Amino acid sequence: MSGFPIDPNLLSAIQRAAETYRSIEKTFRFVDLSSIMKRTREIEPSIERNIRPVLEFRRSIERSIQPVLEFRRSIERSIQPVLEFHRSIERSIQPVLEFHRSIERSIQPVLEVRRSIERFAQLSELSLPLKHIVETRRSIERLAKLSDTFLTLPRIPKLLPPPLPRTPKLPSPRTPRPLIPPKERPPLSQNQHDTIIEIIEKSLREDYMVLSNPDKEKNISIRNTYPDLLIYDLSTLKIIGVVEVETNESVTSNEASSQWKTYSNLGYPFYLCVPKELLQDASQLINNHNVNCKGVFGYFLNNGILHANFYPLEPN
Repeated sequence: MSGFPIDPNLLSAIQRAAETYRSIEKTFRFVDLSSIMKRTREIEPSIERNIRPVLEFRRSIERSIQPVLEFRRSIERSIQPVLEFHRSIERSIQPVLEFHRSIERSIQPVLEVRRSIERFAQLSELSLPLKHIVETRRSIERLAKLSDTFLTLPRIPKLLPPPLPRTPKLPSPRTPRPLIPPKERPPLSQNQHDTIIEIIEKSLREDYMVLSNPDKEKNISIRNTYPDLLIYDLSTLKIIGVVEVETNESVTSNEASSQWKTYSNLGYPFYLCVPKELLQDASQLINNHNVNCKGVFGYFLNNGILHANFYPLEPN
């Protein structure tokens, strides 16, 4: 054996293995393996007996939960068509929602214009071009025809009747009543005056653009004057009529010589609205003061409804 060389590393490994074996042998010398195995065989049946109910309970739970799981799977299978229908509704309603949003986006400019018109109505001076106001009204009227949700324009019978085929004769003039106009109309008369202006404005709104100056307001002027009503042609935006409304207290010589005469010389057709019972007085005042008046309306109110007869006048 001495003739064969031995690797020192192998020899050291064999020595370490022998040492490990001897240490294990010493350890098991103090352990009774037979007693441990005997004790294990004794307690093994009891362990099996104790764990058997647990295993049985687990299997019973698995058996009882099977119908629940099957019911859940059946619900999932049955709800699939409902979910698919819901998704189809969502897909189909997308164009409707998009259309609704487009309507909201398109109506915003109209609402903004309407608010600007409301602000304009509260101003004391004309701040927007007349052409812009007319175009705005036309767009709002077109919108009102599409849907009455946004705006409903009132439809009131026209106040101005069509031209008569022949000129009716006014009753024979008589001497005007000697009325001395007060500096300001009484509150009741002023309210009646403003009511007549409002009714005339609403009745002409469908065919003309009408601007008014009720209750001494200065909304619109023409040559530094403020008539009660100015009527514009919608196509040309030109003034086609100047209207002055009078009450029982204002059909006087002072009014005829100051306001009537001034308005009739503006270069536009001038019309006068007076109470029906004062037609004769108004006609006499027009002749006496050489007022260039195209015609006179004789009006009266009945239950809040304005009735008027139009009497065209021949040139003075």
